[in-house]
Amino acid sequence: IGKVFYKNVELPMIGRISMDLMIVDVNKVRNKIKIGDYLEVFGKNLNLDGFAKVSDTSPYDIITSVSERCERVYVK
Repeated sequence: IGKVFYKNVELPMIGRISMDLMIVDVNKVRNKIKIGDYLEVFGKNLNLDGFAKVSDTSPYDIITSVSERCERVYVK
């Protein structure tokens, strides 16, 4: 995958996810983003099914492998 979104702006991930951490290149939004802002990993810009497909796995595998320490926001 290698990307996340900040307010609909695609941002590339750098390197690999390590434990519960990842590094994101925020240069595109460096004058807008602030510490504490949320990034979208999967959602309206890349839904869970699409994320699973490009990751060659199932949505269930993705959801169950996200650590409980990661904050989740559920939206109807």
